[in-house]
Amino acid sequence: MKKVILVLLGLALVGFGVYWFVIKDTPQNAVIEKANKPPTIGEAIKATFVNYTDDGFNPAEYYGVVGRSLTVQNNSSSELDFESDDHPSHATNEEFNLGIIMPGKNKTFKLTKEGSFGFHNDNKTTHVGKVTVVK
Repeated sequence: MKKVILVLLGLALVGFGVYWFVIKDTPQNAVIEKANKPPTIGEAIKATFVNYTDDGFNPAEYYGVVGRSLTVQNNSSSELDFESDDHPSHATNEEFNLGIIMPGKNKTFKLTKEGSFGFHNDNKTTHVGKVTVVK
């Protein structure tokens, strides 16, 4: 009986170890957890820069607070034409329509509307991102 209990305890420890070191930290679980959780004000305040690289917006999701400024920094080797969704109308949130930002330069604008807003590089429309703005 003691051996059975020890074996069961051992299996439980192995199972917990697999969960702790392998499953819980997978990117899929992290993405699902983040998608189901609204941003905190702390997250929103921290994200004051949108970073654009040759590979696109990195990261692709940002948070902001109504009344604060958001700076879009072009760290790529080509022009960034920063525009709001939907392409080609760019009418979802026109305050995001910043136009051309040259490599190494940035543009800043004030967030005035609460909500989730998509944006893209109009020169490479597969390079997309999103800003969630909270009050």
